[in-house]
Parts: sequence; C-alpha cells; structure tokens
Amino acid sequence: LVSSFSNPNQKILKSVLKKKPPSIPLAGLMPPTEAIDKLSSKQPSKTLIQILEDFKENSFLTSIFFLCSLDNHIEVARVLVDIKLNINDQYLFCLAPTGSLNELVT
Repeated sequence: LVSSFSNPNQKILKSVLKKKPPSIPLAGLMPPTEAIDKLSSKQPSKTLIQILEDFKENSFLTSIFFLCSLDNHIEVARVLVDIKLNINDQYLFCLAPTGSLNELVT
C-alpha cells in the first residue's frame, strides 16, 4: 500500500509505480541491535568497538551481500568509548544518520 499527501505527488507516484524497478545487484546488511546485545552479554568486558570488529571479522557473506558502514560505526564508537552509555545506547548513536567526518561528531 502506497499513498501520497497531495494530488501532484499522487500523479508522480502513479507514474513511478508503472515503471519496472531496477535490479539491485547487492544488498547491504547491518548487525541488528539484538545481535550486538547478545554478543555484549556473552562477552561483557568487550567494548562496542571490539564487538563491531569481531562482527566484521567473523561475518560470512556471499557475493551479493556486504556490511553497511561498519567502519563508520567503529569510528563513531571510538568517539563514544569514554561516554558513560551502555552498549545498546552507544550502538544507537552509531546508527544515527551522520558521518564521522562531521566535525560535531568528532
């Protein structure tokens, strides 16, 4: 089910839906929060940085999948390491739509 708010957008939406969508050669995956939580509960002494690096090193993906922005998440986790947040809250900050090149983040 797809909808739009205004009439002009409705016309655009109808025309887009008539077109065949392009094929997607690759799909990006991110570690779900539940996976990060489970890994941190099994290894409570590890930081989010270590958990993300472990996830990156131990992930087995076929050629049609890749890990999304994990290096960027690790960079943001490095900034958060000294802030008193639990692993889940740190990971939420890593998922926020900002780049680590943003001077406010670093």
